[in-house]
Amino acid sequence: LRGVSGDEIAGHMGFWQSMGVAVGRAVNADAGRESYLPITRIGVDELYAEAGAVNPVASGVVERRAAQLAGVLSGDGPVELAEALTYALRELIRNVLEHARTPAVWVAGMSWPKRNFVQVAVLDEGIGIRQSLASNERFRFDNDLEAIRAALRKGVSRNLGRVAGRETLERWEEEGHDRPAAFYGNSGYGLHMIAGVCREAGQFLIASGSASLAQVGTGGEVQATTGHMGTALRLVLHPTEVPAAWNGLFEGIGAKGAGGELLTASTLRRLGLETLTGGGGL
Repeated sequence: LRGVSGDEIAGHMGFWQSMGVAVGRAVNADAGRESYLPITRIGVDELYAEAGAVNPVASGVVERRAAQLAGVLSGDGPVELAEALTYALRELIRNVLEHARTPAVWVAGMSWPKRNFVQVAVLDEGIGIRQSLASNERFRFDNDLEAIRAALRKGVSRNLGRVAGRETLERWEEEGHDRPAAFYGNSGYGLHMIAGVCREAGQFLIASGSASLAQVGTGGEVQATTGHMGTALRLVLHPTEVPAAWNGLFEGIGAKGAGGELLTASTLRRLGLETLTGGGGL
């Protein structure tokens, strides 16, 4: 293409290569010590292969991959930034595995520490939010914007009201996962939590089907018409604002552990919000 260079930001991020143009950095290039994550394709089959053909979420593969990606972008920032990014990437990759019906998820991101700015993009080319939720008879929407708004509310999931069958639980035990199936039976809090921290400490945009919804701060909102087959998200965080926003999301949870002790916010985060019966996305 005339005028296309591998030296500008698009070339460094692997954009042209992702479009099939042999210019710039390749998709899945190693970011090295840089504070940016070039366009990365994570295949569903790749995750299952790494997990030994068992559930990539329950086996910890998705958690490790999310933490690795988050580490590139969080750098020397506050620990809450690494936690928030790991949580967001884990839940969004999990959504693709469990709901999108697509072979891959695409991730890219960049950090500007001196500008107090981190940006992450996550995209899939699956069935989209509206069709995913419609697989549950409780959810019927007239348009994609209605479905997006619903997906951002607490507890909204296509799995709402569904209980894992005996065969599923038995297979889980046979696979020898460290955590019980109930740990991952939570649904409907992933997008809610991600959007919440982004609103408080940055910006949030989600697009699916014919609509997109952007939220800036706690009061600003922009709607737009799109044409994306699947779901795409843009997360922006200001690192210095993340600790207060991230910890604030957990205030008042007050859940009891098995021994009767009060679980701390940091413990709840590491447990994936199991006591909220949420944390699994759509």
